[in-house]
Amino acid sequence: MRHLVIVFLTLVAFAQAHQMQEVKDMKNAKTNPVSIAKYDSSYLSLKISEYSFDVTMQRAKDIIQKQKLKLFAILDHAQAAKEFDQSLPPTSVIVFGNPAAGTGKMREFPNLAIELPLKILIYERDGKVYVGYVRPISFAKALGMSADDAFVSNTQKAYEKLSHSIAH
Repeated sequence: MRHLVIVFLTLVAFAQAHQMQEVKDMKNAKTNPVSIAKYDSSYLSLKISEYSFDVTMQRAKDIIQKQKLKLFAILDHAQAAKEFDQSLPPTSVIVFGNPAAGTGKMREFPNLAIELPLKILIYERDGKVYVGYVRPISFAKALGMSADDAFVSNTQKAYEKLSHSIAH
């Protein structure tokens, strides 16, 4: 019995030490700059911001408010990581939209609700701040919408204008 207790305590100590090492490794993880460049630009549009992360975030919130869009949420992935003893450079998703424009389209295409409201990704890696969004054309067909649907093209234009205004 004593032997089993010693084995059990040894295993628990090993597991805790291993978990602590994993957390330490995550905290010391470096971004691979190549990983930022490896994405499908037909799916994701990314721009480099001229501003710091905090200024870029504030610009996004100000522009959304100025355009009288509804700000639904800000998902702070870095803060969420901290809650689980992990680290992540500043990374947030701003969820916003215009229910007057989207509601009718969701009535017509209920699966569109998975993509709405709109989302802007803002993150910082290797001293650069990025602003991105998923191109509506990339999900339109998958949801049964035509690529030349006015809602899709208008949403694309709005995303492009908004992301440019935030980053520049």
